[in-house]
Amino acid sequence: MSLKTIINGIDVGRQRGAASSLPDRVDITTSTEWLGGTQTRTVVAAAAPRQSGRTFAIDADYPDALLGSGMAPSPPELLVAALGASFATSFVLVAAAADVRIESLRVYAEASIGAEEPLGGVHRGPMLPACQLGIEVHANAAAAVLEKISRQALEGCSVAALCRINVHVQMQFKDNVRDAPGVRNKQDNVRRSET
Repeated sequence: MSLKTIINGIDVGRQRGAASSLPDRVDITTSTEWLGGTQTRTVVAAAAPRQSGRTFAIDADYPDALLGSGMAPSPPELLVAALGASFATSFVLVAAAADVRIESLRVYAEASIGAEEPLGGVHRGPMLPACQLGIEVHANAAAAVLEKISRQALEGCSVAALCRINVHVQMQFKDNVRDAPGVRNKQDNVRRSET
């Protein structure tokens, strides 16, 4: 009987085994139904092999200022939310593989959408020219290690790769480590960094 090593809720033994057996590609299928006005409902079908029967429904709507009713997040808001969720998951997976235990993690994702947003017309430019990610993390590692994890997480972030958008990461580390190597004093524990 083997013991499982769980770090950040991830079975790292299974993670290492899964890395060598990942498919070359994952097919994601969606079907979007127009509900009226700017409201839609998208059904997402199985997104991975051996996950048949796994479906989710996601509603979307635009705010009143964009002729919607504001009953659900807009598609660009869902995209930014997906970026934040994907990056957070990527960060947790990279940290687990590096034996870094996370006590808390919060990712803030934001994007500015300007006049490029169409109102029945043709796009005049990219909808999301750039996104910002802010990270607050409390973990058992020095800031330099967390910065490296952040860079690797962004490289492995499937939504950033899918969108091919310019993503900037701004991290804020608050009192991350009490006795981690490389931390000399309390001031070293609060640090801002950009990658």
